[in-house]
Amino acid sequence: MDDFILLADKDSPSWKFAEEIQPYLLNRWKEKIPLYEVQIKKFKNGEIDMCVPENVRKRDVYFIHDSSKNPQEWLVQLLLVEDALRRASANSISLVLPNMAYERKDWKDRPHVPISAKKVANMISSGIERIITMDLHSPQIQGFYDIPVDALEGFKDVVNYLIKDNYKNFENLVVVAADVG
Repeated sequence: MDDFILLADKDSPSWKFAEEIQPYLLNRWKEKIPLYEVQIKKFKNGEIDMCVPENVRKRDVYFIHDSSKNPQEWLVQLLLVEDALRRASANSISLVLPNMAYERKDWKDRPHVPISAKKVANMISSGIERIITMDLHSPQIQGFYDIPVDALEGFKDVVNYLIKDNYKNFENLVVVAADVG
């Protein structure tokens, strides 16, 4: 298991998520998968500066990205971390993206508009081996990528959580969705 590492930004919620993944992996493979930090800072003009201080040469890296960031920052950080890891000779790069930004525009709803989900798929999948994400806006987005996309669904887990004695009063339960998708 020395070939695998988890990578996350220590100054974001993704670090805590990565720390919660480690015990699961330890339980599954009986080995602790190391968690390393990607350092993300900003220059005075707002541009992103990034560094991966640990040696990732010939290792399979799972970058757990913070989905709570604004979409533009989220996207640029993905592009830069992929470049940093490639230049550091990582064996493979997999992205763990709990929420995929720019997935709502998956078709042309009027003339002269981009299909943003496809464009972002082209940009972030260059040099990436796999993407692990959750609850895509629509299933066809997986087809926009030329790499494997594991699109996990949280619906069953939420229902199971509510059913198990975690939620007793279903009469007051309200489920909210942004749209039909």
